[in-house]
Amino acid sequence: MSLNIPKGPKMKKVLKYLFNVWIKNNLKLNREELLEHIKDNEVDNILAEIEEPTNKKKRRMPGPFSLEKR
Repeated sequence: MSLNIPKGPKMKKVLKYLFNVWIKNNLKLNREELLEHIKDNEVDNILAEIEEPTNKKKRRMPGPFSLEKR
């Protein structure tokens, strides 16, 4: 089953949401019932609120004992 949720922060938030749904239902939902909650509007909101990380490389600042000029 492909849910098209990218790895990383989005997946973490969706799993946390599903965990909370499971807890609210007294741990009685099985896998299929829990995966039905992927269609909830809350999951759409989670996926929309987190921006994709950019692949920009961060420049390292030279250390105090570095030979590089600042």
